[in-house]
Amino acid sequence: MSETGSPAVVDFHVHYVDPAHPPALWASAKPEVAKLRERTVHRIVDLDDVLTAAENGDIATRVLNAPPSLVAAAGTTLPARVVREINDHLAAAVAAHPGRLLGLATVDAWQGEEAAAELRRAVTELHLSGAVVDAATDGGDRLLDDPAAYPTLRTAAELGVPVFVHPINPRGLTDQLDGIGRSGTLLARGTIDAASLLALLHSTVFDDLPDLRIVIPLIGAPALLLGTFAGLTEKISRHAPDHLRRHVYVDTMGFDPTSIRYLVDVVGADHVLLGSDSPIVAESIDRTEVLAALAAAGLDEADITAVAGGNARRLLGVPERVGT
Repeated sequence: MSETGSPAVVDFHVHYVDPAHPPALWASAKPEVAKLRERTVHRIVDLDDVLTAAENGDIATRVLNAPPSLVAAAGTTLPARVVREINDHLAAAVAAHPGRLLGLATVDAWQGEEAAAELRRAVTELHLSGAVVDAATDGGDRLLDDPAAYPTLRTAAELGVPVFVHPINPRGLTDQLDGIGRSGTLLARGTIDAASLLALLHSTVFDDLPDLRIVIPLIGAPALLLGTFAGLTEKISRHAPDHLRRHVYVDTMGFDPTSIRYLVDVVGADHVLLGSDSPIVAESIDRTEVLAALAAAGLDEADITAVAGGNARRLLGVPERVGT
C-alpha cells in the first residue's frame, strides 16, 4: 500500500449496485452504446472488480453508492422494500471489507419521512456513512428544495452525514439535447444537478440546517459559477458564496488538473473530494496518476493530502489510519 508519509487515496465516487437489483438506467439505450452498456452493467455489479481496481491502483478506500435513478427504470420509483434490500446488501459488503470500502445509503428523497427513516436506519443500524439521492425527480420538476426532500436533508444534518446529490437524465431536456450525442446527455445531467444546488442556495435550507453537508460531482459545477457570479448572488441568495464554502463539497469526477484547480479556487481545497465515477467514467484509477494530477493543479503538499483522501475521511467521519 501507500508509502509511509505519502497521501493515501480515497475514491469518493464509485458506483456499485446490488446484483439482485441490477441497474435499469441503460435499459433503453441506443444500439451504438450497447457495448458500453454491457461492459458497465457487468462491472457495476461486480464487487470483486471494485476491490481489484482499488488494489491494482493502490487506492486505500472506495466509497460505494447506487443512486435511485441508476437502479430504477425511467419513470418508475423504487419500492421501499427494494431500497432496504439495496442498503442491507451494501452494508454487508462494507462490513466484509472494513477500511477498504465505505457506503452511501440509497435514499429516495422524494418519499418524505419514509425516506428519512430509511436514512436513519442505514446510518445508525447498518453503519453506512451518508446518503446518495437523485438531484431531481424524473421530469426535473422537483428539486431538492421541495418540501418532500426536507426530511431527508434534516435527518442527514442531525446525523452529521453528507448527502451526495447525483445527476439524473431529466425527461424533456435530455430529449432536447439528444441531437448532440453523449455530450448532450451529460449537459442535461449537469444542468439538473446544478439546478438542484442552486435551488438549495435560493431557499432557506442551509440557514435552517447549519450542519447539512452536500456533495455534488464536477458535472454540476455550473452552480458554483452562478453561485459566486458578480452581481447575481443577490438574486440567488446573499449568503450564496458563504453557503458554498460551508455546506458544499465537490468531487473531481476524474483527474483533470484544470478542473481541480477551479474547484479548489471556488470552494477551497478542504471541500474538494477525489472521485473517479467508476466504472461509468473512469475505466481505472491509479494513485500515481491521481497525485500527479493534483500536483499539476498547483496544489501544495497539505492540499494534496486533503484532496486525495483527508477531506473524504473527515466528511465521512473515518479515522485517518483506516484503509492505509
